[in-house]
Amino acid sequence: MLDQGRISAQQLSLLLYSTVLATVILQAPAIMAKHAERDLYLSPVWAAFAGLLVIWLSMALHRYFPKRTVIGYSSVLLGRWGGRLLGSVLLFFYLHINSLNLRQYGEFIVGTVLPRTPLLFVMGCMMLVCMYAASGGIESIGRASQMFVPVVVVLLLIVLLLLIPDLDPKLVPPIMERGLKPSLMGSIPAQSWYSELFLMAFLLPYVSDPEKVIRRSSLYAFLGVLATLVLTGIWSLMLFGNTVSRQMYPLMSAAEYISLAGFLQHLEALILAVWISVMFIKITMIHYVVCLGAAEWLRLSGFRQLVVPLGFLTLVFAVWAAPNQQELAGFLGSIVPMYGLLVRLVLPLLLWAAAAVFHGRRGRGGQELQP
Repeated sequence: MLDQGRISAQQLSLLLYSTVLATVILQAPAIMAKHAERDLYLSPVWAAFAGLLVIWLSMALHRYFPKRTVIGYSSVLLGRWGGRLLGSVLLFFYLHINSLNLRQYGEFIVGTVLPRTPLLFVMGCMMLVCMYAASGGIESIGRASQMFVPVVVVLLLIVLLLLIPDLDPKLVPPIMERGLKPSLMGSIPAQSWYSELFLMAFLLPYVSDPEKVIRRSSLYAFLGVLATLVLTGIWSLMLFGNTVSRQMYPLMSAAEYISLAGFLQHLEALILAVWISVMFIKITMIHYVVCLGAAEWLRLSGFRQLVVPLGFLTLVFAVWAAPNQQELAGFLGSIVPMYGLLVRLVLPLLLWAAAAVFHGRRGRGGQELQP
């Protein structure tokens, strides 16, 4: 074990929920509306199968290899060179995805609250904080999720409740008024967001609770993501109607509608606080996973010596990610969904098939399977 720390199943659930929430909280309604139009709130429901499949695959592989991460058991299933090749693909993928997350954070902060601040400075400050948090290990990150995520959920619920007077149910059309196809098309990016739950394949060996408790907690994270996607989709639709797809950050724009008793207005700061908190956890979590996986791939004795160099590499990738905000948004909405599904759903499915073919459908006596 490269990290002696342990987390509980509850902390795992909070980490998984916040990791997905950071991606979808601002742009999810707009991205789904581009394909699903006014059926955008149905797309997360159709996409839910992908989330359940990812959880099942992660748990099934963990039963075969209870003490290994996905980097470790890839070598067992695919051989030394096949496993190292797959491990390098996974590590590059998560490094690239984290750089996109960091760039998205920087573009949002510069575009909304700090327009005169250099983008590199904003991203660099966040990356430094995340590197420091990741160096503390999985226990530190798990405790941070316990501290931030409940507050984030409460703030998000407050914003949604305060928006109720401005909602217009008449903007919600009959279900599938244009057939099933639009909502199915909108479910493709949602499937990619659900596939982010595959992050648990790196974390399961460090969870101290029994498998039954882990499975239940993972389902709680999945249900939390589903409820958040559906609620933010319906709220955005009842506020903006057909113009949801033209909103850059629908939930941020929705906060501008809030006006309570003439003095409680413009609560964009709450949305900003919510998003920065979960984005911090997400970038830290993925950076930790990249460092942990790289140390295992390189067969090092610890992961902490990789935190700083891989952090600066992530920052460099973030600068190279896209020339501007428009191209970044286009890439996140069109290419990343298929990119994410290929790595976080198709590859785990192939790994599970390899484990099932060569070792049977169940582990022997709870022992790790050997080639």
